[in-house]
Formats: sequence, structure tokens, C-alpha cells
Amino acid sequence: MTLLAVKSSDTTLPAPQKPVRVQARYARSRSVLQHAKSRGFTTKTGIMLGLGEQPAEIEQTLRDIAADKTNILTIGQYLQPTPQHLKVERWAHPDEFAHWKQFGLGLGIGVVESGAMVRSSYHADEQSQKYTGIEHLNTQNTLAVV
Repeated sequence: MTLLAVKSSDTTLPAPQKPVRVQARYARSRSVLQHAKSRGFTTKTGIMLGLGEQPAEIEQTLRDIAADKTNILTIGQYLQPTPQHLKVERWAHPDEFAHWKQFGLGLGIGVVESGAMVRSSYHADEQSQKYTGIEHLNTQNTLAVV
């Protein structure tokens, strides 16, 4: 058995999405996840904090993610990659990341990774283990010299 997960890169909440991801649409990202879920796939998405979002917007986004029965959610801190990109509007406190993790888990999202340095690949093997079992984990470092 192979885990096939569908990852949608929401990365921002609906309000700031247009200036951050010009060609992305929140509704389209949700529909991709909904379609994959309806076909039995494990689904994963992520959001970034630090672009001026309000707590009510984050809460609603997590409610949407839970309503779509998304399996895995990552929440990280937005970092400005270059001077041409949007500036960080705020730095989320570790307590806020902890709050949103507990909130997401309370909504029924199976795995929530939440922290300033969390990215979509954060603990990916451990996340997938919940849905496939330990026997499917990549425990071999294929780059190591034997």
C-alpha cells in the first residue's frame, strides 16, 4: 500500500491571498482538496501567519479545513523571501501557534503541526504514519554511504 496524499498550498487565508498568491484562489484550493477527499485520498494543506490576518479569519479557515475533512494541517510563520515580496506584518508568538494547534485538533483535524518554523514537509513521515502505518515510513537514508 502506498500513501498518496494531496497537498494544497493555501499558505494564506482568503483575505490576503490575492496579493500573496496572485493566481491562487481560496475556493479553488478548497475544491481540489474536497475532490481528492471524495476519491479517498489523504489530504494536507497549510497556512502561514504573519500577513495581517485576524484571529476570526484564522478560526474560520481552520473550520473550513475541518469541514473539508482535511487530514493534515501545517501552520507556520510567513518569512519574507526577498525584498520584492510582502513584508512580515507580525511575528506570531509560540503561544498562538500552540493555541491554533489545539483548536485544529479540537475540530477533528487528524494532524496539526504548528510553529514558527513549520513548513509543509515538517515531520511528513510521521504525519503519513497515522494514515498508513509504520511499515510504510522511509526509514532508510538513501543518500547515506553503506
